[in-house]
Amino acid sequence: MKLSEVLHPNKNEELWNIYFKPLQLGIFLIITALISLTTGVYWLSSDLPPKEVLIIAHRGASAHAPENTIASIDRAIKDHADWVEVDARKTKDGVVVLTHDRDFMRIAGKPVFVRDLTLNEIKEIDVGLWFSGIFKDEQVPTLEEALKVTKGKATLLIDLKFSSKDSNYTLAYEVARIVGKSQGCPI
Repeated sequence: MKLSEVLHPNKNEELWNIYFKPLQLGIFLIITALISLTTGVYWLSSDLPPKEVLIIAHRGASAHAPENTIASIDRAIKDHADWVEVDARKTKDGVVVLTHDRDFMRIAGKPVFVRDLTLNEIKEIDVGLWFSGIFKDEQVPTLEEALKVTKGKATLLIDLKFSSKDSNYTLAYEVARIVGKSQGCPI
């Protein structure tokens, strides 16, 4: 058939019949309907296990307390969060602390990197005042401190924040070591 030819209704019927004869088309439609019905009934079946919805507090209850602090973790637990998501970074002296950003500019007005400070230097930084005067003198917690607070109350979901000066392996290993130790399974 040439592109310039105009198809007539009779020719269209002939083309349709080449691919499906009426009986074949009927069988195809019945099979398709049965598959759709069976699939639909399966997915709507009450025999399927119920899916549980979990409440995950992002950076603790960060709408109510400074993010990644003990205050925000405590509030998340009080609010019945199942999991508390926190961000972990390593200090200059290798301690795992909870903070999202690589520096303290946003939460403390200090343009210093976490990786360049020791734990003692970080503990001197007030990370609560930016949020509210109620949280003045709130400190950056260590991962170990957060695990003690959540133990038996909520699951800690730890987001690893890698530093360009640190290999990914050391942060991951240190977090695994600390979590294992807190659960009585030292690495």
